[in-house]
Amino acid sequence: MSEKIIKIIILSLTGIGAALAAVLAFMSYTHKISFGTPLDFVILLVLIVSGPYPFYEQRRLKKIERIEERLSDFLRDLAVSNRFGMTLADSIRKASSGNYGKLTPDIKKMATQIDWGVPATDAMEMFAERVGTPLVKRAMAIVVKATGAGGDVSDVLNATAKNIKDVQLINTGRKMEMSSYKAVIFTAFFVFLATVVIMNSTFLPAIMESSGPGAGAGAEAAGGAPGAMAGAGGGMSVEDVRFVYLGAALVQGFGDGILVGLIETGKIVNGFRNSFIMVLLAYLILCVVPI
Repeated sequence: MSEKIIKIIILSLTGIGAALAAVLAFMSYTHKISFGTPLDFVILLVLIVSGPYPFYEQRRLKKIERIEERLSDFLRDLAVSNRFGMTLADSIRKASSGNYGKLTPDIKKMATQIDWGVPATDAMEMFAERVGTPLVKRAMAIVVKATGAGGDVSDVLNATAKNIKDVQLINTGRKMEMSSYKAVIFTAFFVFLATVVIMNSTFLPAIMESSGPGAGAGAEAAGGAPGAMAGAGGGMSVEDVRFVYLGAALVQGFGDGILVGLIETGKIVNGFRNSFIMVLLAYLILCVVPI
């Protein structure tokens, strides 16, 4: 099954799941169903949208990185063979006996096509289409055009290999530099979660105890809810405050996740993957785990 079909299936299932979660949230809000709360289904909707496709996209990008990580070595070996008098076809045949990680099977297939009589440039174009990554397509297009123009192919191969290696080193350096910012954001989020847990488990119960039955009755007589917090206008109960804390944790988790993705890779889709993890943790810690 091709990557394109898998992507369409995942996006279709995500859309169906999100629509179903939205309908359940509305039905829960209008009391048409007796299980779950509107918030539960809203969280489910967020998890469906930010979970399956971003995780698939992350896996796809990792696969592309593994394929492209040895591309510069392959091109450099072709350049060395070509400089010693080998044709491009012979250089590819020689390279097919080497180890280039995830590229090796496709390089062997390219050498086999050349043995069958396919021109080297055509085999490289088919190789680019078969692998399908942007870097491989661009590199093969440059080599094919240089070969057709009759220039020094080895110089073009060396320049292309150097450019690819420089791009990979820049990306690696960026990830290493941004990892400290990522750690700070995650740490701040977990500190916030720990603070909310402490507030829910110690501070808010203490307020309820200090209010006492008499204070609750006074708040109720003043138009507020039983257990309303003093100084809050008599209208905000402890459960309201807990709901505000929960909402703040969910919003912060969703926003921080997107920010981490943008800092790390510059892609929002990776941010949604982090948002999925943070929102799920906030929900489990503040709603599911008893305090």
